[in-house]
Amino acid sequence: MSDVMVEVLVVEVEAGAPAGPVGLDAGDVQLLAALAGRAAAKGLSLAGEGGFLQQMTKPVLEAGLEAEMSAHTSSARASDGC
Repeated sequence: MSDVMVEVLVVEVEAGAPAGPVGLDAGDVQLLAALAGRAAAKGLSLAGEGGFLQQMTKPVLEAGLEAEMSAHTSSARASDGC
C-alpha cells in the first residue's frame, strides 16, 4: 500500500475583499478523478457509509473551518488594531 500526502494551501484574504467564484482547474479535476479511481480499485465504495465521499468530506470540511477561523481571527485582530 502506498501513502498519499495531501498538501493544503491556506490562503488569507483581506477582510472586505471581493470574493469571486473560484473553480477547480484541470489539474484539480484530474487529482480528484485519480483519488476516486484508486479508491474504487482498492474496493472502497465511492458512496455510502465509510465510502470515499464520506472519508473525503471530513478533511475538506476541516480545511474550510480552519480557513473560516483564520479569516475571523485575522479580521478581529485588524478591528482591534493589533
